[in-house]
Amino acid sequence: MSRYPTRKERIMSFITEQSRLMLQKSETPENVAGFNASWISLQLGFSRDNVSRDLNQLHRDKQLIKVHGKPVLFLAEQSVEDFIGKSLPKLSFNCLNELQSILNFNKLLQSTTTMKIDVLPVKSKIIVKNNDSPFIHLIGYDRSLKTAVKQAKAAILYPPNGLHSLIIGPTGGGKTTLAKVMYIYAKQTQRLKENAPYIIFNCADYAGNPQLLLSHLFGHKKGAFTGATDNHTGLVEKANHGILFLDEVHRLPPEGQEMLFSLIDRGEYYQLGDADNIRKAEVLIIAATTEKPGTAVLQTFLRRIPNLIELPDLENRSLDERYSLIKLFFQKEAKNMDIEIHVSAEIIKLFLIYDCPGNVGQLENDIKLICANAFVNFITEKHAQLHVKLSHLPAQYLKSFDILARKRSNLNTSFDTTQLKDISFSPEQPVYTPTEDPPQMNFYQLMINNSRKYFADNLSLNTIKEIFNNQITEYFDVYSGKKQPASHVSDEMAFLKIISPYIILLFLFKSLFFSLFHKQKSYQCGFILHLLLGFAGFCVQQRERRCFLFLKGRLFAHFSCGGTTSYV
Repeated sequence: MSRYPTRKERIMSFITEQSRLMLQKSETPENVAGFNASWISLQLGFSRDNVSRDLNQLHRDKQLIKVHGKPVLFLAEQSVEDFIGKSLPKLSFNCLNELQSILNFNKLLQSTTTMKIDVLPVKSKIIVKNNDSPFIHLIGYDRSLKTAVKQAKAAILYPPNGLHSLIIGPTGGGKTTLAKVMYIYAKQTQRLKENAPYIIFNCADYAGNPQLLLSHLFGHKKGAFTGATDNHTGLVEKANHGILFLDEVHRLPPEGQEMLFSLIDRGEYYQLGDADNIRKAEVLIIAATTEKPGTAVLQTFLRRIPNLIELPDLENRSLDERYSLIKLFFQKEAKNMDIEIHVSAEIIKLFLIYDCPGNVGQLENDIKLICANAFVNFITEKHAQLHVKLSHLPAQYLKSFDILARKRSNLNTSFDTTQLKDISFSPEQPVYTPTEDPPQMNFYQLMINNSRKYFADNLSLNTIKEIFNNQITEYFDVYSGKKQPASHVSDEMAFLKIISPYIILLFLFKSLFFSLFHKQKSYQCGFILHLLLGFAGFCVQQRERRCFLFLKGRLFAHFSCGGTTSYV
């Protein structure tokens, strides 16, 4: 049975990875900084004192570079030396400028790591700036996605023009992201030119109209069908000398799949209404599907796609990977809000083990949703800090608390729970993702602007919150198009779901009778009895009939036995 890595090993691994990512993003020496003990403790959930002690020990062990100052910064020695291609003269620097001065970026750009691929002889040399980049930004690239990453690299590097690929995985499993990373890797290895096109086509958009779908994909000539008043250039032509990503390819009708045969086999195709004029295109096809191969995709089509890349669902990925995804998504929201976010450990636990059928995509959307709800409280109640709490969860996630209670023991055995502590995410910390998010409206800035208007119009706090809740529902499409305000979980109900009511009752009983047995002051006993009866009333109010009956039975048993009942 494999052991958990020690705290010091985890700190070293974390700094090594962060140092490598930072150096890859740095274009000038001035961009090179380091990582301080406070930030590392927040990211890993360890106390700052323990982190500081381990960092200094790792420096003494000659594994970390130490930069003196306020705050003291650390970098991984091996990551820096691998990046600059030479040994450092020392591992301790008086200031950051001293370290930056020895980084010669002119030589660095000339001595960037090169790699020759020995798959088959090729005419052109393949240059890779970093053997793993950009795939190392995929969480799980060396674990659950290791095989998929190898296949993706092979697909791009296979001579002469790469292998057509089919990515198979569940909804929200990362198929679109992997395809985009393959495109970035193809440009990085010079298999594609820097300005090579990357065309995305979702076959489901035109699934109900096969003729329009084929027209959009291959183009058509004027008069090819009713309504074709002009010539139309298809996506295949636009993707020439680049990559065509066909999402939900199982929605492509059989005739559409067959029309791709000649493109895949010979690089030829024709436009609708112009079958006599054969056109040429050099296109690498990356297709994606949620269906099992052979069910909705023709076998003849599959035979032409030799590279099948399977992605796991979130349930089959490790909790360590899921924890990294959770932190990444909260960090992205902190960046979008430009505000430090404080997230409770219970929220982290919930996202670690709740049922997430929409996989990584749903996990990210759920974290955006809870952050948006917390943001409403932050701007309407004018809090000094933004805290993400259980009460910010929408009502439909209430059932997840039952799952949390059932799976807590499993979490303890399969995950290092010592790292599950309250975490703060600063907008100043860099966010490393494999691809750039497409430009979109900053929803948080829009809420701030609207709140100023609402307050200026003297709207009540409840009215403003209701408006924002409706806007959040529309923005995140929480109810799949059903326009209704999002309701939230009360802190009391969340508390009841996480901590069994029976445990609370037992605790109050034991406290009451311990006070009676030891003849505590009457006001202490009265206070505990007040809590006990108050909680019983709450159980009745929330229709926790079992808890109320349990309370009634315990009281009867105690007094019928002369107060000798054991509650241990």
